[in-house]
Amino acid sequence: MSRPQARRQDAKIIREAIAVVDPEHERMDECRAWIRDATVTVRSVQRDLPSPAALRDRLVAHAHSLRKNRHESEALGMPTHFAAALDKQIEFAEGVVRRIKMPTGGELPNMTGQVAASLARETLKHFGRPVTKTVDSPYFRLASLLSEAATGIEGADLSRQCRKAKEILVNALVGRPAR
Repeated sequence: MSRPQARRQDAKIIREAIAVVDPEHERMDECRAWIRDATVTVRSVQRDLPSPAALRDRLVAHAHSLRKNRHESEALGMPTHFAAALDKQIEFAEGVVRRIKMPTGGELPNMTGQVAASLARETLKHFGRPVTKTVDSPYFRLASLLSEAATGIEGADLSRQCRKAKEILVNALVGRPAR
């Protein structure tokens, strides 16, 4: 994966993506609109979210602060209903901390890449093109182009996301979390 010196223009990325899809001539305008919509969708994905570990640590610090306030409220002689409300907040925060699932085995999911791979798969299917899971396939190339439109990173390796795109889509449809 190489970082571009200057971000490529959207028009160039869209033209290249259309060439990858290679639609029938009469469907060219439809493909252009489809690709443009896909780039907008990929850009809408939240990036730079805190990791589950960072969120857990923030929540642990919050619970600690609540506990400290609880002890200070006792020392100040605050009413018992105030202490009870703090106890509920502490219990809630600590319960959430216990339920946070920590990912194991490496990096956090690349949500932008997952969305780009899913949209690339659906685009190729919509235009009657095969979805082959090989590194030099139109599928992998289109996913990389959609990701580039959102991130500015040219040539991103989304092979993992492309290989899991169908599984992630099926899990989302039936309400199961992605693995």
